[in-house]
Amino acid sequence: MVKMEASMRMGVPDEMMRIILMVSEKYGVSQQLIMSRRRDADIAWARSMAMYLIKRKTQFTLNQIGRAFGRDHTNVIKVMQTVNDICSSDKRVKAETEGLLNAF
Repeated sequence: MVKMEASMRMGVPDEMMRIILMVSEKYGVSQQLIMSRRRDADIAWARSMAMYLIKRKTQFTLNQIGRAFGRDHTNVIKVMQTVNDICSSDKRVKAETEGLLNAF
């Protein structure tokens, strides 16, 4: 398992970092890119999955998750809606998402 650089971890709880690391490894996107402002499709999807998993598997609030990613709570709400909508229409994404959820 790749360790997160100390500078990257600053202010992000360990429980969130474990999920970010798992998503990073699953999608082949570095933790730094997941936490960045970049909006490339592959990076944005990995970031969305990390936010989605954190919200579903932890007790962090929308505000806390948004702050950890340099965004606000409305971005997290939109991510939750988007991932749920995609899972409703794409069986492959639904199975992938359920697999990630069950990994915890």
